[in-house]
Amino acid sequence: MSNQSPRVFAATDTLAATFSDFIVLVARVLMGWLFLTNGWEKLLHMSMTAGYLGSLGVPAPQLAAWPAMATELGIGTAFI
Repeated sequence: MSNQSPRVFAATDTLAATFSDFIVLVARVLMGWLFLTNGWEKLLHMSMTAGYLGSLGVPAPQLAAWPAMATELGIGTAFI
């Protein structure tokens, strides 16, 4: 079995090979921004975050909100 794409995709293969690093950079920045903004909102509105977690039935929502916020901020920072 061949690893090559059909000829119809040859142009997109060349484009992807040329800009792959740039595409990955843009994807990482966008994903990092998504996590950072959500983590920041959790930090600013911790009581609302705990209330939401409580409505989902999470045990000890006041305590669980802190690791959720820290995880989102950490992942966002790591992506960027």
